Amino acid sequence: MQQTYFSKKQEWRTYKIKEKSFQIEISQDVFPPSEWAERVMECLQVEKNSKVIDIGTGAGVIGIYAALLEADVYATDISSQAIKQSEKNANLNKVSMQYGIGEYFCDFQMKFDLIVANLPQEIIPTEYQIKPKLLSTIKGGMKGNELVLGLLEEAKKYMNKDTKLLLPVCSLSYYLETFRYMEERFSVRLRKVFEVKVKEYVPKYEAFYEELNNEGNIRIFKKNKKWHHLLYIIELQKK
Repeated sequence: MQQTYFSKKQEWRTYKIKEKSFQIEISQDVFPPSEWAERVMECLQVEKNSKVIDIGTGAGVIGIYAALLEADVYATDISSQAIKQSEKNANLNKVSMQYGIGEYFCDFQMKFDLIVANLPQEIIPTEYQIKPKLLSTIKGGMKGNELVLGLLEEAKKYMNKDTKLLLPVCSLSYYLETFRYMEERFSVRLRKVFEVKVKEYVPKYEAFYEELNNEGNIRIFKKNKKWHHLLYIIELQKK
């Protein structure tokens, strides 16, 4: 089955979020912004001169949007190619960000006003043949929520009492387990829920996902004969 996540050629995409319009370049080596990123940006509330970190920046779209809103933006990613692409796109839009290559907060040692994290969090069948680089952009661990839980374990060190942590939670993972973890440790606010089409491997392994769905571990459903999952945009603060 064709794997369509990465662009096959260099291209440019234009975004308009609220009052801001901007353009980014999509390369063949960096996972392009998904619908998830757009939904997160729609929920962003960024104060001028606030300190914002974009974790898992990818092509840089969320960080660039925050910088256009005049925030002081930091961006991290485990991929050096992603960081290069994010910096290129920031320059294209005449904004600047500070960068770190590595997991989560990298070497940044400060409290942030806003933490945004758009992390891989889907469950991928072991039978699915996919290149490791591509797999790392979509797989969130055996339960899909491993990277999110790892972030939440680290996050409080970088939060003050007013810091907000905004992240999408995908129901193609053990999302209820993620919610329970959040509720035990943070004040939780549900900002929005979206219905999102699943990626192309889900129909191929329909029985695998239906079993997880029937067990109550994930939630997928058909709409207009197409499989969908839910995307929850969650805002967290310290209790």
